[in-house]
Amino acid sequence: MKKIILSLALIGIAVSANAARYDNYLSLKVGYVWGDVTDYPDSIDGVGARLAIGQNYRTNDWLSVRGEVEAGYHSQKEGILSVRPISALINLYADFGPRAWLAKPYIGAGIGGAYITAKAGRDSDSDLGIAWNGQVGVTFDFADDLKMDLSARYDMMSAPDYDLRNLGIYAGVRWGF
Repeated sequence: MKKIILSLALIGIAVSANAARYDNYLSLKVGYVWGDVTDYPDSIDGVGARLAIGQNYRTNDWLSVRGEVEAGYHSQKEGILSVRPISALINLYADFGPRAWLAKPYIGAGIGGAYITAKAGRDSDSDLGIAWNGQVGVTFDFADDLKMDLSARYDMMSAPDYDLRNLGIYAGVRWGF
């Protein structure tokens, strides 16, 4: 009987320790975006927003790996050109630094798709395309389940008729649940 109780206790400790390594989160970011479109001479700029749901896995005290599903929207305009991409991406991140650090740097990348609407004067074109990104940033821990995020991000969206390349600076919050 003692062996059964001891075995159950050890299993309970192992399960709870493993469960403590996973954290689910919801993320919201807003930022300024500038970039260019194929065959358009001027750069275009505007604002963007991103909403994501993900899961964080702490591999050890110095490294966490995150995966998320993200939806994004930009509104960019320059002169007569207006571009509004809507994207859906799967992103993977590596967060560095011990848990005790209040600021943790990270790198990330993602791939997915985008629906891009471009208007130039009275002409309008909408296309589905492939999207990918690369990111670097820093998260600041305010509480166990609340983090602030500052990041720089390069996005490439490729449609059949044109490519859209953006660089964005984002600020956001991440809520754990």
